[in-house]
Amino acid sequence: DPGRDRVSPEEIIGLWYDGIDKKGAKSECARIENPTREDFMSYVARSEPVIITGVANKWSARKKWTWEYLKEHLKDDQVVVSVSPNPYFDGPEDATLWDPEKYQKGDFVVARPAQLHISFEQYAQLLQSPYSNDRTFFYVQYMPLKIFNKGKLAEDIEKSSMQFADFLDEKLQLIWLGDGRNGGAIHNDKQENIMAMISGSKLFRLVPPLTDQSEYLYAGLPMRGGNLKYGWTQEKDPATGLPKAEFRRNREELSEINPYQSYTAVRIDTPDYKKFPKSRNLNVIECQVNEGEMLYNPAHWWHEVTSGPDKTGKSLGINWFFAPLYNHIITNDTFWEPNRNYMPVGEALEKNSARVGKTLPFNLTKLVHTGNDYMLKAASVRHEEL
Repeated sequence: DPGRDRVSPEEIIGLWYDGIDKKGAKSECARIENPTREDFMSYVARSEPVIITGVANKWSARKKWTWEYLKEHLKDDQVVVSVSPNPYFDGPEDATLWDPEKYQKGDFVVARPAQLHISFEQYAQLLQSPYSNDRTFFYVQYMPLKIFNKGKLAEDIEKSSMQFADFLDEKLQLIWLGDGRNGGAIHNDKQENIMAMISGSKLFRLVPPLTDQSEYLYAGLPMRGGNLKYGWTQEKDPATGLPKAEFRRNREELSEINPYQSYTAVRIDTPDYKKFPKSRNLNVIECQVNEGEMLYNPAHWWHEVTSGPDKTGKSLGINWFFAPLYNHIITNDTFWEPNRNYMPVGEALEKNSARVGKTLPFNLTKLVHTGNDYMLKAASVRHEEL
């Protein structure tokens, strides 16, 4: 029976989340200092977000990565700069803005930001120019850390400090750099995510991927995707004397409708209960991640993000995406499946049994440990052995 190990998110998250039956509840993230592998694995196994302290605050990057240092050492590196007319990048917006004749109120398009391909030095100058204003927001996001300064920048993130997470299968390590006026519209990712703040802060508003919460988020609304364009005109701005900049919506290249959309048009920070009345019932966990702190954001959790600057006007985060412990192939599906690439450390769960409260609803108890390897690629292991 290929579905015999399927499990609902309610069964996993219900191991720890007392608030799942309380509509409209708000709570704060759990916190843990300098976790062991076993400590952290218990959070991953329960799909529980947690703020991690005592790790990122010790990195060399915390002291070294000033604006002056970055501009000196990265000035010639090429970056892809996302440009948006609002602080929430990659977010759904009214489809009538794209084509009022073709679409009607209640239709949405996921608006992807415009992109500029420039040097890091030009990016730093752009952030301090009149073009960075309350109508235009710039952000370096999703860029691999290893490409900067010929890979030397990544050396300031001490690898040994991440041993607590080495049972996870790392896929990407990315940099997120802006002036603190950036954020992300509510969405979910299929990967496990650890976000570390070097400078500035990020407020994550998290919503568990439970069946009722997805309903309150109006998740699964079919949406097309579209790309914004940004450029300069020959007309001068009378206020600055500089060429005017403007956004355009590229309506000719809208994507096909995605029936399994990972974005939702609901906003948590500025809710519209008239348009989305069910969103009153959302259970929100607020995770304030300050400088030198990290957040474990479990795979599939809905999250809305707001950045804040440090005293120099910089918000800089590093994140890791890992293969998920639980597969959730389709957003509308109400079940998860254990990822066959993992054999989690069962002893970790047993040691945390008092906190978990009960055993997981399927077998995660087989211990695999060879040296520092707490993860085994299970491609050659029969399903029954998992």
